[in-house]
Amino acid sequence: MKTITLYLSGPMYLGKDQAMGWRDEVIKYIDFWSRKFPDRPDFKILNPCNRWLEKGGELEAEGSFVVQMDKMEMAASDVFIVNATNPGWGTPMEQYIGWSTGKMIICFSDCDFPSIWAKAHSHKMCRTHLEAAEWLCEVAAKQLARVV
Repeated sequence: MKTITLYLSGPMYLGKDQAMGWRDEVIKYIDFWSRKFPDRPDFKILNPCNRWLEKGGELEAEGSFVVQMDKMEMAASDVFIVNATNPGWGTPMEQYIGWSTGKMIICFSDCDFPSIWAKAHSHKMCRTHLEAAEWLCEVAAKQLARVV
């Protein structure tokens, strides 16, 4: 069975709880889905929060390293889930890098009028992170079932 590599893109400038909260829920959803349907695709999830650094000295000193690691993970990914609700600088850049390199981009935003740029550079626009995860799992299962 194919492994799909998923990159979780979203703002981190709003703090650790905000940055990790939605990502943790997506990871739990996909893990539950994978256990419920063991014949479905496997997912490898790349979470930039695993390299969390607090703002200030450490982040300033290692910021270039963090960005390069993010870029390496994006290059290794097949799909991005993008939190387009309150993007900072990095999130739109990650989304565009993914889009321009042929990755599948799934965005979510609970805004009444999400960014036209986010919508134009995504394959699917969802309202919530769990809707995005569910859509990815269902589409991946359907597509891989056709291949097998």
